[in-house]
Amino acid sequence: GAQTNIMAIEFWSEMNLVTGHDEIYNNNKAIEWHVNAAREFKRLDQGRHILSTHFCGDHQNQLKYRRYFEQPEMEHVIGDAYRNRKVHFVDQIRMHAEVLPQFGKPILITEYGGASGGGGGPCVVADIHAGQWSAFFMKQAGTPFLWWHDFIHVNNYYPHYQGVARFMSDIDPRGKGFVDRDIIADPLQLLPFTAPGFPLVAPNRSSIVEGLSTGNSRELYGWIYVRFKVHAYPEANPYNEKVAGLKLQFDNRRMAPGVYRLEFFDTMTGKILQAQTVAVDANGRLPEIIIPAFSVDIAFKLRPSMVGNDYYNRQEQK
Repeated sequence: GAQTNIMAIEFWSEMNLVTGHDEIYNNNKAIEWHVNAAREFKRLDQGRHILSTHFCGDHQNQLKYRRYFEQPEMEHVIGDAYRNRKVHFVDQIRMHAEVLPQFGKPILITEYGGASGGGGGPCVVADIHAGQWSAFFMKQAGTPFLWWHDFIHVNNYYPHYQGVARFMSDIDPRGKGFVDRDIIADPLQLLPFTAPGFPLVAPNRSSIVEGLSTGNSRELYGWIYVRFKVHAYPEANPYNEKVAGLKLQFDNRRMAPGVYRLEFFDTMTGKILQAQTVAVDANGRLPEIIIPAFSVDIAFKLRPSMVGNDYYNRQEQK
């Protein structure tokens, strides 16, 4: 219990594969065991770790065996996010985000990476990248855990983690009422998203671009990606065939007036590619913003500038 680097405790792995599980679930014996075990563990655990139990498959098993997660002793919801190879990982994690928040508990994917039997290298690398970047925008308590951990180490895919870790290092969403939004499925179909989502306008149909965002009226974060490249990560130099000319358009009605700093980030290094100051006037209008050219994906932060932002400073003093 004294180990501060242990975030949570999982009682069982793949509980649904235990012989006769459905019988002991239906007669409540498995539920009673988990409740009693959790209470005893809490009595002994000075680290106050959150507790749960695991089911293989995907989010549908958390729903099928929902009575586990309805117990107050089960304090977070964990499971797998393996997928059919035809399914994009962002779509897979979106399904988790749509249904699992109903339990009102932290959500974490503790196994994923292609199908349950693996997949081709570009597929798994794409899942590494998409998993790290989509989690923040999909109601996850943390980034998902790739099952094929040795694949990361042997091939030195740590930069995929480095970029998002640096991006997140100064973001604290707690208690701010962040709202997640998709951007759009096709750059030429401008759908009526409300802030903090925003649409993108592309000059042609050659690259299908999507994006995710989260934030509130004072800060906004986004990840923009070329869909097919984040489904099978390019094996060759991914910095060829850049997407250029995309316009960033915000729904101004939900952004507070003031001076903002807009930063675009390299998703592998976590370093700033471009930064500029933009102003939201009293009517909520933002100037047209051109996204820097990118090949696979790009991320951004829009936050109040600490210089010359009288409106923001007044709000902070209230």
